[in-house]
Amino acid sequence: MCLTAFLGSAAYVYIDGFGMSEQAFSFIFAFNAVCAAFGPTLYLRLSRRFPVQSIILGCFLVVIVTGAMMLSLGGLAPWIFAALAAMTTIAVIVVRVPGANLLLDQQTKDTGSAAALIQFSGTMMGAAAVQIVSANAHDLIRNYGLLLMIIGTTCATLWLIVRHRPFVTDVLPQNRGAD
Repeated sequence: MCLTAFLGSAAYVYIDGFGMSEQAFSFIFAFNAVCAAFGPTLYLRLSRRFPVQSIILGCFLVVIVTGAMMLSLGGLAPWIFAALAAMTTIAVIVVRVPGANLLLDQQTKDTGSAAALIQFSGTMMGAAAVQIVSANAHDLIRNYGLLLMIIGTTCATLWLIVRHRPFVTDVLPQNRGAD
């Protein structure tokens, strides 16, 4: 939801809100895409030193903090908005790696259907996020910041509830740093 909400609102924030040209927007948007490319590599490096469960919780905390920062600082300058959006994007991509593994490991047969259901659910939630953020088009940055805080808090809470359950602990390594 966090990433799709950014994708759906970024052009309006940068071009209409900050008055950037379309070309300048394409460069700053490409910056976010480059940051996203670092997510899986960052996850691999972090998972060598920290428990996967901590990485997941840490990513949700980053989303909450960047949401709060988005509310207070995101509208000050395009580079501030871009930096906060990039931090969120990296956190979302990092958490997708163990999240996808955890979800797919719950299905012993027909993983193709499970993968399709995961993708469909993500697309539908992302579409809902774009609608939520754009409900008040005059305050996209505020709406996006609130969405980040709500989604981050919800996910962190749910993660704290399930992270020690067998369907998680039997699948995810407890501490990769000890390997």
